[in-house]
Amino acid sequence: MKKGDLLYVEGRLEYRSFQDEEGKERGVCEIIVGDVQFLGRRSYDADGAIAPTGLGQAADDISSDDIP
Repeated sequence: MKKGDLLYVEGRLEYRSFQDEEGKERGVCEIIVGDVQFLGRRSYDADGAIAPTGLGQAADDISSDDIP
């Protein structure tokens, strides 16, 4: 994984509170990750622009055998 790579993260936010060393009430929001998928790397064309990655698939390219 490097900067610019595509990734899908699924999870939930969890809020909790606690007391710090000085006795003050503090709150924190944590991200609890349930699933991570690496979608692919970005590719660049000769001019340095981001080129299409082809991650999607056209509906015409899907056969009935591919559908569960």
